Amino acid sequence: MSVTTRATKVSYEYKQGTAYSLPFEYQSPSDVKASYIDSVGSEVSLDYNADYTVSGSTVKVTAVLPDGVTITFARRTEITQQMELPPQTITKAIETAIDRNTLCIQELDTITTDLGEKLESDITQMAGKFDTALSEVEDITSAAVDEMNGIKDETLEIAQNVNVFVPSVTENILSWTNKAGLPNPDPVNIKGEQGKHGTDGAAATVAIGTVTTGEPGTTASVTNVGTDTAAVFDITIPRGDKGTDGTGAGDVVAAADNTFTATNAFEGMLKTTCDMQFVSLIVNDSLILNHNSENIQKIEIVDASVVISFKDTDMPTGCNKIFLISIHKIGSGFFMIDDMPIIGGITGFTTIIDGPLPEIGPNEVLKIAMEVDADLKRVFVYILGKVAL
Repeated sequence: MSVTTRATKVSYEYKQGTAYSLPFEYQSPSDVKASYIDSVGSEVSLDYNADYTVSGSTVKVTAVLPDGVTITFARRTEITQQMELPPQTITKAIETAIDRNTLCIQELDTITTDLGEKLESDITQMAGKFDTALSEVEDITSAAVDEMNGIKDETLEIAQNVNVFVPSVTENILSWTNKAGLPNPDPVNIKGEQGKHGTDGAAATVAIGTVTTGEPGTTASVTNVGTDTAAVFDITIPRGDKGTDGTGAGDVVAAADNTFTATNAFEGMLKTTCDMQFVSLIVNDSLILNHNSENIQKIEIVDASVVISFKDTDMPTGCNKIFLISIHKIGSGFFMIDDMPIIGGITGFTTIIDGPLPEIGPNEVLKIAMEVDADLKRVFVYILGKVAL
């Protein structure tokens, strides 16, 4: 065996029934280990032969895993020396050297494992010390806040007892009071001498500016857009509420010139801006689409596994194609969407916007939409809904 790559592991998004490829070499299929991370962050290991099998560069997972998890395949070669050379001097010397290298690798693996366990223990201890220190800081902070609140209350009490002279005016006499019981300043008469009469001012004028009708239910308003002595009032008066509907009867009809007259039926042919759409029906067979396929597709699944894929080597750039697909399950079969479409001769990707795909029970219909983007080289899948017939 030649070793041509440096890769030792690979990860995929789990999809039930999918075969996964391995980008690395191995000596024994059991050296390929499979695992995934569960919802609480713990690594869950799968059992070889019981949960998955390895053949060539392909792995098939037989266990049913939670939707959306990431499954990882890694090479974990047993550190043993399994070669027995003929008992000649040179071959035994080579075997002894290989045995020694194997022993050294085993010792390095033990050291690495011990270091990892010690590092994990040290991290746990440091986390405990950090939590303790954080708790102590919180206690100190709480005590400091309590002390500051006490100082604030004491300062407020002192401030409230500081003497303040409060003035008041009664019949032109200004006097003071205070809470400390100190002598107040003498009262003062603040009324001045009577002033002389001024000359008569010019007479003011009032004019009406614009009158505007407001919306029903709004507030009426008057705004002076002039001056204090030459007022100009702009007035807004709300429109009254709509009256009750009349009791008369009338119908509407579309005449030849598209004007409407008084009956309720349309005469002549009603035309729209689009035609009927042809529908392709696939029964128990895989659906391979291209940019010339009909926009609306129907699939009936009886007892086969159906794959929906987009394979198009001639799709022009700058274009999108949208398919509406109805999947009707009649029997026990199931369907998949190809995650490696061919768009304009280039392998793209499939993205399920509302994924994962829901399961379909017998006599149920799933509606999906597929948008093919020629520039992004990607197929977007939208889940439109599911209904039982």
